[in-house]
Parts: sequence; C-alpha cells; structure tokens
Amino acid sequence: EYGERVFLKNFESNIEWGEDQTGASGSAAKRTLRNMPNFNDLVTPEKRDVLYEVDAFIDMLLKYPSTAPNICKLLIQHLAGVSNPSPDYVVTCVNAFEIGSFTAGGITFGQGKYGDLAAINAAILLHNEATTTVLDADPTYGSLREPIAKVMKYMRSLEYVRTPQDKMIYPILDSMNRKVGQEVYSA
Repeated sequence: EYGERVFLKNFESNIEWGEDQTGASGSAAKRTLRNMPNFNDLVTPEKRDVLYEVDAFIDMLLKYPSTAPNICKLLIQHLAGVSNPSPDYVVTCVNAFEIGSFTAGGITFGQGKYGDLAAINAAILLHNEATTTVLDADPTYGSLREPIAKVMKYMRSLEYVRTPQDKMIYPILDSMNRKVGQEVYSA
C-alpha cells in the first residue's frame, strides 16, 4: 500500500472487539485490527526474532489508518497552538504525513518517506490557518492553556528562580497541583 514490500510469516488474522450497537447516528459495527506478525520461533528463539517482531509491530501501528490524523492533530495543538484545528488543516497535515513531502512557496519539504517529520512540521507551520492574522481576532480560535502552564508562564515572566526557602517565604506556591487541579505532566 505504501510502496514497501513486507514479508509476513503468519497467516492474516484479525482481532475483533466491541459489540454491534445501534445508536442515534445509525449502526456501529465491531472494531477490527489485524493481528501483528509473529516472527518468533518457539523451538529456537533468538533475540533477532524479537527485534523483527517489535519492528513489525511499530510499523503496523504507524501505518494504522487513524495514526496519521491523531498524530497530526496533537502536533497541530502543540506546535501551532490551535486547540480545535479545522478539518482542512488536519487533512493537509495527514497528506504530508502519508506522502512524506509538503510544498509551499515553491519549496518542497521532506524526503518523500511515510511519516517524514520535516514535511509534517512544514505543513503545520506553513498552513494558512497558522500564518493568517485574520484568525487572531476570532475569540473562538486559538488554544486554551493548561492551568499549570499558565502559572509557569506567569512565573517565568517574573524571572522567578526557586530556592530552598520558598516554602517559608512563598507558601502560596507550595502544593500547586492541588491549587490549580493539575500536576505538571498530567495534561
């Protein structure tokens, strides 16, 4: 599918999970995922076989249909600072992810390989939504900053440097995770 030749040792088998449900929007079928290739020889196991299997598993996850949109949306949120990117923005980034190149202003970024980060970054940072100033006036456009990131940005703007005596001098800064409702890496 992506121009790569893949040799699989096992037969194709699919994993199904979930239940058939009928919701307001119609029916939802069971979810399926192809079982990952198995390279392990149970008679004479070798480290090489495990490495091949891990590589095949990572390739399978990378080329799963929902991987590109999810990675692109997260990268747009963090690089361009847009909490809710438009579908066109995400599709442009996904195309750069899958094709491996992005052209803007006559310059081509990326080497044409699936998942090329140079192409993805160029697609995110050079897209019309990232470069236009008209959207800056829209109050619904942009991103919300996480509570702990707001506090950290405020403290950095004051050139705050923490010292061991801060708990005594600035008790308000103690236990910030309880005060803002979020720990540092829990975003």
